[in-house]
Amino acid sequence: MVCSLFCGRCTTLNKKFLLESFSFTASKPFKHPKKVVNVIPGDFTHSGKLDLLVLSHNQARSQLDLVLYPSVISGGFGDFVLCLACFRAENPSDIDNPVAIDASSLSQPIVVDMNGDMKIDLLGMTAASEGNPDVSLKMWKNVWNDSSDARSLFQL
Repeated sequence: MVCSLFCGRCTTLNKKFLLESFSFTASKPFKHPKKVVNVIPGDFTHSGKLDLLVLSHNQARSQLDLVLYPSVISGGFGDFVLCLACFRAENPSDIDNPVAIDASSLSQPIVVDMNGDMKIDLLGMTAASEGNPDVSLKMWKNVWNDSSDARSLFQL
């Protein structure tokens, strides 16, 4: 039996089938609840799939809220996926409860690998450091651990 989806656990993958039957399927659309300032695509969770980091104004419009929408292993956001070989359901991305990240100042952080660990970090000003001349740039260090129950993406 051939698994037509990348479940990551199934060992009955037929590589030739997967390479010859590539197709694009549009993801389920979703709407961010606040006005979006920027969207940064990247593999923040080290799954090999494209996640979305969304920057939006907070209610006071004095800082930017950062949230991550991680994609599911099979691709997309919020889709229910069933592996055809092992018949296990993949957990969908939680589009109703994205991963919250410490806010930044209105100056948007930049994406960079600060420590050479091949994980996407951010560099910028935090909301707390805005306007303080004694505080330099801060690093949001990527500490994502998929096997942990904690949904922490960055450490300041």
